[in-house]
Amino acid sequence: MPDPNALLDAALAYQAIGFSVIPVKPNKTPYVQWTKFQTTRATPEEITAWWAKWPKASVAVVTGQVSSMVAVDIDSAIGQEAYKAQFGEIHGTCRQTTGKPGAMHLCFKPPAGVKLANSSRSLPDVDTRGDGGYIVVSPSIHSSGTVYTWVVDPVDSPDDLMDLPKAVQEWFWPASKEAAADKKERLDVQNLLLGVQKGQRNDICARLAGYYLRLTKGDIGQTKAILGAWNDRNQPPLEWKEVERTVDSISKRQGQEELSEALGGSLISKIDILSYPDGTAKYHVFFDGFEGYSELEPEDFTMQQKFIKKYLVITRILLVPMKPKVWASLVTEALKEASVIQVEAEETLLGAVMGIIDSEVREDRKCEDLSLVDNHVISINGSAFFSFQHIQNSLQFSNFKISNNQLGSLLRRLGCRKKKEFVGSDQKRFWEMELKK
Repeated sequence: MPDPNALLDAALAYQAIGFSVIPVKPNKTPYVQWTKFQTTRATPEEITAWWAKWPKASVAVVTGQVSSMVAVDIDSAIGQEAYKAQFGEIHGTCRQTTGKPGAMHLCFKPPAGVKLANSSRSLPDVDTRGDGGYIVVSPSIHSSGTVYTWVVDPVDSPDDLMDLPKAVQEWFWPASKEAAADKKERLDVQNLLLGVQKGQRNDICARLAGYYLRLTKGDIGQTKAILGAWNDRNQPPLEWKEVERTVDSISKRQGQEELSEALGGSLISKIDILSYPDGTAKYHVFFDGFEGYSELEPEDFTMQQKFIKKYLVITRILLVPMKPKVWASLVTEALKEASVIQVEAEETLLGAVMGIIDSEVREDRKCEDLSLVDNHVISINGSAFFSFQHIQNSLQFSNFKISNNQLGSLLRRLGCRKKKEFVGSDQKRFWEMELKK
């Protein structure tokens, strides 16, 4: 856990070199209404007040003209290979490692006065953050527990922030939507099928996969057969597993792209289905150009009007409704291609424990009498106090079965500490947890 003072110091240092800074939550959503800070930088006084209120907030930098910085977000080792295949190198600009293996942010200085929007998956596992976007930066902690770390730090080396290379700008930020469409379709298929050299294989594989999946209306088997013949002509061929993985990855986006297009443009970048041990499920829906995701109950996604409201809250964009049967068909196809994440029982129990504590520290149920700690969650000065047995009893009432050792381990994972104090003439044993502000 980074020192809160280090987070504030870093935020002020970024502001001093001209970056627009905002505080964000562990799930990357801003603590503040941040529209203003897309065009105006926060003052040192505002930043100091934010971190006084939220001392553990992650630091985010708003990208675009306001910070004179845009970012290429490479999400994996595959993304690195795709980037190198397209541009010949990982540019030696200011860059940081993020939370996933092979993931990084490459930061560039955009042309003065030129607004560059966010984009998604113009290369496999590569997004961009321009005007209207932001990135989380060091020394914040990623949800995986990894610390964001600068390899080339813009605070220490501001001159190392490269001007945006023309090739990178033209690829990710073409002059118009028509130009973007032309770029996507500009494939000399006949020549490419004769094979390509090392350094081009990953990028051409992804582009041919998208081309033939569209041409064959999503026939994965036929697309793999075509790319197998193509790969045999490469010098040298890719590993077959790499070709299969690329086709599978591209195919997973086809149904979601159709749903997006039916709604009037680029919309959904990814869907994760969280499958819980009790058989229930939730959807994490990621939208192009917006940080974080929307967590939806099944009815929020399958019922069009509820989805439109959720989308409006995140994007401030109102979608045009369509016929229910058309919506149902598109959602069904998109969900077939979603990633399924099995939620372990322990993670469910963590949520249940937090639910018990949160429900009892609400303003309408708040209790501040520590003498009642045996049977209540007590809320005093930003901390929750509770007995081990009270949490155990509440879990059993909700039909959760958990041993004393398991519960103790979960409480420690949540950052809880054992306490032993006299309350009046009685000695009380209880746990303390700092509440999130």
